[in-house]
Amino acid sequence: MNTQHQTPENTAPAATAVARRKQAGSATPSDLIRYALDNNVEIDKLQELYALQQRWEADQAKREFVMAMAEAKADAPEIIKEKLVEFKTTRYFHATIGNVVTTIVPWLAKHGFSHRWSTRQENGLVYVTCVLTHERGHSETCELFAAPDESGGKNLIQALVSTKTYLERHTLLAATGLATSDEDDDGRAGGSGIDLEEAAVRNQWRAHLEKIDDIATLRLAKADMIDAYKGESNVPEELLGLYLKRGKAINAASGGSSANE
Repeated sequence: MNTQHQTPENTAPAATAVARRKQAGSATPSDLIRYALDNNVEIDKLQELYALQQRWEADQAKREFVMAMAEAKADAPEIIKEKLVEFKTTRYFHATIGNVVTTIVPWLAKHGFSHRWSTRQENGLVYVTCVLTHERGHSETCELFAAPDESGGKNLIQALVSTKTYLERHTLLAATGLATSDEDDDGRAGGSGIDLEEAAVRNQWRAHLEKIDDIATLRLAKADMIDAYKGESNVPEELLGLYLKRGKAINAASGGSSANE
């Protein structure tokens, strides 16, 4: 009887191959690519593995983006509405773009994020896109658009810059899921009284809504109202009614989409 005995030299490659196959269930695409290179796999199979590797890396980057953002939200910064706007009977606070950026950027960097904006003009509207990117490569975007802000006698350049700045502030806040807060409540608790202060704020919003003549800007104004009043349920009914009224008027004049959509 002629029995062939396997030596350690000719059993090693087979054992290694078996071990690799057993590990393949938990292997990454990079592991599979290395295995394919070691075993002279055909080029088209390698290309498929490289494509798989890219999809796997993209999925991992997205997962890490989500986890990093969740961790970042645990110590989210407070963004104060530090800028006082006051004219005639109108008096309110808002957060400037400088304050928003200087508050958010260090917080983002601490958790491996960066941001940038891209801007374009199309059909008379200003579009601003905020791109939020994690250090592992995954990015998410938020885009808003509005007509140039021609209020207050601004020239064309000033109107464009005003809208651009406004949209930059709101896209960055939206992309990060942050909101602004009031600097303090001294104005409401102080000498002018709650009723007078509220009346002034309502007058300002009323005047602002009545000047808007496009649906996109009107929707942004509603979002600002909700933010200022800390929830839609707190917005005075008369302002919500005026919002709907303006939406219907704009829609009737342009034949466009409703403000409610």
